[in-house]
Amino acid sequence: MCEQARIVQIRDSQKIMCRWFAHHVGFRLRDPIKNKLDEMERLKLICKVTEPTEWVNPMLAVQKTGGDLRIYLDPLYLNKEIKRQHYPVPTAQELFARIIGKNW
Repeated sequence: MCEQARIVQIRDSQKIMCRWFAHHVGFRLRDPIKNKLDEMERLKLICKVTEPTEWVNPMLAVQKTGGDLRIYLDPLYLNKEIKRQHYPVPTAQELFARIIGKNW
C-alpha cells in the first residue's frame, strides 16, 4: 500500500462485487497508458496493487489533442457504497461572525 494512501471505508454489504467488464484498450494506446501509469506511480499519485483487492474502479484513458493521455476512473459504484463522514458546513453568517474584528 502507498505510504500516504487514503482509506475509504465501504459499507458492510454482501452486494459488493465487480459489476463491469474491463474497457478495451486499443493496441496503439497500450504503451502510452503503461508509461502514464508508471509516471503517476513514480510521482506517488497512485500505487501499484499486485494482490486481490475488495474494490476496483473501471479506468478509461483518453488521448488529448496535444498527444498526452488523461486517465479517468469511474467511481459511480464506489460512491454508492462509501460510508460518508458528515461534517456540518458552516453558514455564511457563522463564517462572518468568526472573522469580525480580525486583522489580516
